[in-house]
Amino acid sequence: MALSLDDLNELSAVQPLNAKEIETVAGFNTPPDWKPKLNADGTPAAPPGAGKMLLKVPGRVGIPVQMTLTDIEKKHHNTDERSNRVVAKDAEAP
Repeated sequence: MALSLDDLNELSAVQPLNAKEIETVAGFNTPPDWKPKLNADGTPAAPPGAGKMLLKVPGRVGIPVQMTLTDIEKKHHNTDERSNRVVAKDAEAP
């Protein structure tokens, strides 16, 4: 889920986050550019921020985590079908 800096500052009132944690989480959803990325096999790459989270325990520094799906998991429960069609269409454009 994308969180803006304002959202993260409000969240910090409930679960304190330091400036580095806020910067880290805000950066999860920042795409390097606007062009959709493709994997080596031509399939659409995961969107920015997909699978990223900050494990946070009160009073401790948050730990950024990146979850990766196995090949079998990637084939099931694809909720990004609309984006897949757009990426495939853009990839075909000259």
